[in-house]
Amino acid sequence: MDVLSGDILISILTELRNTSAGNRELFRCLLVCKEWNQFAAPILYGNVALRNQVVGMFTRCIQPGLYGERVRSITLRFDPNPTTVDFNKELRLIASVLPKLIKLSSLSLHVRIGWASHEILTHLLEAIPLSCTSLELDTGYTGWGDGQSAHMCDSVRAVLPRMRHARIRTETMSAAMLGTGILPDEVVPGGEMRHHTEPFTPIHLPHMSSLLIVCARHSLIRRCGAPRPHDGNLWTKPSGSAWASITTALERLVETPDAIQQDGASICAVACTDYDQDDMATWKAVVRADVVAKTSWAVPYRMVWHGVIPGSWLVRLPDGRELMTTLENIEQLAEGEEWVNVSGGARLPREIVETARAGKPSFAAGCALEPMSMLKTAAQWRQDNPNKITYIWRNETTTGEKLLEAEKRTGRDSYFSLRPVIERTPHGWIRGYRNESLKRVGALELCS
Repeated sequence: MDVLSGDILISILTELRNTSAGNRELFRCLLVCKEWNQFAAPILYGNVALRNQVVGMFTRCIQPGLYGERVRSITLRFDPNPTTVDFNKELRLIASVLPKLIKLSSLSLHVRIGWASHEILTHLLEAIPLSCTSLELDTGYTGWGDGQSAHMCDSVRAVLPRMRHARIRTETMSAAMLGTGILPDEVVPGGEMRHHTEPFTPIHLPHMSSLLIVCARHSLIRRCGAPRPHDGNLWTKPSGSAWASITTALERLVETPDAIQQDGASICAVACTDYDQDDMATWKAVVRADVVAKTSWAVPYRMVWHGVIPGSWLVRLPDGRELMTTLENIEQLAEGEEWVNVSGGARLPREIVETARAGKPSFAAGCALEPMSMLKTAAQWRQDNPNKITYIWRNETTTGEKLLEAEKRTGRDSYFSLRPVIERTPHGWIRGYRNESLKRVGALELCS
């Protein structure tokens, strides 16, 4: 009987993993024979993606003695279904297993903080094995938090120095995530203001290749210890957001000798701007500030159709692309896609995936990038929806000029700015009601 060579079998199993039923079929391959088990186990357990109740099944079946060394990355997604899932129980189970995964390199966790306690998340961070050098922690699903007393920034600060890649968004944030001591006029957890205390000293991140701290999700995230706005709207009190605290701490970090890699480190902060609903010339934007280069890009976006058409948000990117997609995709695109989704549901740093695609040794070998869903060019979307229009398209057709682009901001006084992006009004044109439509000045004078 002909026998498949190991290289051919690995190629087949890798392609199988990249199919929609990959994990289920790979598990069956484990049971064929000892030889197949030997080749299939590293592929099945190499990059693990778990959702909700599957976490319990994984922790019961993993057998760390047999497969603990196989797990190189874990991606955890807790969907918003609190009636059927005890998030704290699931997180405890994962925290109990993490120390046994002695070759874990990457951990990605997305969970709504309202359904998981700070205490459990802190315990999970403390359980991350020393081998793990990539961390995505995203619990920032609200703009102002629930006021729990635990301070997660200290736990994040403890693990960051050994990381090469990190993307962080927690429910509340402050400079304590990046150092000890208090920045001038900083609010400490508990709400008190300290004007005279030890100066802020940033941590050192000698291995960090990419650090992304996200200070918003549709609205700004609250600073730790800052009072919650009565109406839940941080735009009424922007000083209560985490933006100034995080960006000031990041500047101190990059300006401290030997605190980061001298060449090639990407240290960025992300937030979103406000906008005026009664002024159609102002656009809300995602701002991605590169603290090393002291430049930022403000990426404008807006809902085009408020009906039931999925993916009907318009965004204009720094590379000139005009796309129609979802808010979640806009966020990832504006961030520069430093973390990407791959086949099988895993989420990994882009640099690791690109290293594997270049043929270099990597635990992401064979992982295929998962294309974004609900993503079209604006031209495709308009062709599919010929009766749907927005004022920017109409105005640009009327004037024959491009009136809105992603905005590059440079210099210390500008690149942290959270001002919205303003649609340009060409010379000789004037805007009408709510700054929507454009008309020539001469045409208005003729009608008067």
